Amino acid sequence: MGAKTRSRHGKTVLRLAGPLLALVLMGAAGTAALGIRAEELPLPLIGPGTGIALALIYRCGWRAALGVAVGAAWLHAALGSGWSAALGLGVLTSGAGALGAAALRRQGLDPALTRLRDALLLLAVGVGAAALSAAAGALTAVGLSTELPQVVGLSWIAEAMGVVLLAPPLLAAGWPGVPAVRHLEGGAWIAAAGAFTLAVHGGGLSAPAALAASYAVFPLILAVALRFGAAVTSAAVLAVAAVALGCTALGKGPFAQVGPVADLLSLHAHLAMLGATGLLLAAARSERDRADHRAREHLHTLARAGRLGAVSSLAGGIAHEVSQPLAAANGYAQGAQRMLRAGRPREEVAAALEAVVRGNERAAEVVRRLRAFLRSGAGERERADLNALVGEALELVIPEYRRHRVGLLSDRHPEPLAVWVDPVAIRQVVVNLLQNALEAVVSGEREGLAWVQVTTRRDPGDQWGEVAVADSGPGLPAEGREALFEPLVSGRAEGTGLGLAIVRSLLRAHGGTIEAADAEGGGALLRVHLPLAASRGKRAA
Repeated sequence: MGAKTRSRHGKTVLRLAGPLLALVLMGAAGTAALGIRAEELPLPLIGPGTGIALALIYRCGWRAALGVAVGAAWLHAALGSGWSAALGLGVLTSGAGALGAAALRRQGLDPALTRLRDALLLLAVGVGAAALSAAAGALTAVGLSTELPQVVGLSWIAEAMGVVLLAPPLLAAGWPGVPAVRHLEGGAWIAAAGAFTLAVHGGGLSAPAALAASYAVFPLILAVALRFGAAVTSAAVLAVAAVALGCTALGKGPFAQVGPVADLLSLHAHLAMLGATGLLLAAARSERDRADHRAREHLHTLARAGRLGAVSSLAGGIAHEVSQPLAAANGYAQGAQRMLRAGRPREEVAAALEAVVRGNERAAEVVRRLRAFLRSGAGERERADLNALVGEALELVIPEYRRHRVGLLSDRHPEPLAVWVDPVAIRQVVVNLLQNALEAVVSGEREGLAWVQVTTRRDPGDQWGEVAVADSGPGLPAEGREALFEPLVSGRAEGTGLGLAIVRSLLRAHGGTIEAADAEGGGALLRVHLPLAASRGKRAA
């Protein structure tokens, strides 16, 4: 069964189970809400109806509205409303959730809440739907009496808290799928949040100490939001809220000091700030991660285009490097045929055939290097020797240097320079620099020997590995050097202005830097610095 088929079946099951799921959740949440109420008020101080209705109707479709209506009717009947009034209130609660779900669909909400826009939209629409449900419930409970404004306000706060605490985890659960180990880790964080809250609100601390300690849950939830998405974060907030509300209803904890209504309202403000902060931070983190992913994908695409452009420029030398051994192998093969026809000794024929094999292996090695340079890869990092990467890049450009009769000098550090990099990317960096140096030397008008020199070394602090490329070309312009690495900026009329921009982007992705200076004798000098593997993470680029 394919992924699309499984997804389609899962959605079908979710739609069919929506009414039953809504009824079960409303029953469980309603039972819990009945235990969190003030005797002097005809309503609980947390209302689960709107939050559950909003999330389940959005996820399961309109069928879930039936389960919400029945569950909300049971809750209102348990609060003392007649069955006709309770059924009416159930329909109104379900309707408010349906209107909110329709508004969210119209605005294109992502149920995974991976964008800051989605989190803000859910909170805004949810609070609005809570106001509709609260007004209807208050009117039914006290009618047009002097208590109506107070009851409407308290009912709205209760329903809004239900939205903040229940809608995000119900919406975000299962979007998107994560490895099982991440589920276990997320569950551990949720359990830790509940356990910490129980330690603070369970009555073991003095009131001032418990009140001060209650705010320590904020860093915990922020840590969860920075590590996980909205689903785990909102579940952790719900765990904190369940424990804190239960303890406060039993008269324990820092918010059980004044009176039931005042205590619970203070706790609501505390939990509302906690839930909104965690949800918004989790959404912002997911949005940042997506932006980073898009930037990496864009860089990979740009780098791939740069490698193709580099090979295009080096095509003449590469073609010569491949054709030369193949031509030699062809000549030796023809010679071997003649020897066989003439009946020459086996040893002479074997020597000619060995020369054929060597020529083919040489051509195959050129092709292998070219394929390794062009492969896409996924940017996987590995421990590599910077000297070896530079040597592989030199092998790619040597044919073109020979074709243009430009000397290529190499002075590499005598010991390995271990770096943690994507080898394809760093080869491309060196090839681009060598290609730019070759073009500068060939197009320059300076007299004398034409040369390019590559040097690798370790900095005195053993934190950076350096690759320096110097040339005998006309040098860098006196002004505008800071723009050399900007996209679409080129010092040559035929240049694309992308080579050095790609180089800088690839190096920044590895925590490296690049700088331009004047070489001794008047040419250009470009220095690349990459953090050595032993010191990775000690310094930022």
